[in-house]
Amino acid sequence: MVFTLEFGRRFARMAVAWCDAALAAVMQEEKNH
Repeated sequence: MVFTLEFGRRFARMAVAWCDAALAAVMQEEKNH
């Protein structure tokens, strides 16, 4: 159970970081156009 919770936290953190990076890339594209 603890392992699953830890994995969930890491996955959530990674997902948030990925979404943030993707959003930043989209924002850059919007600025360039």
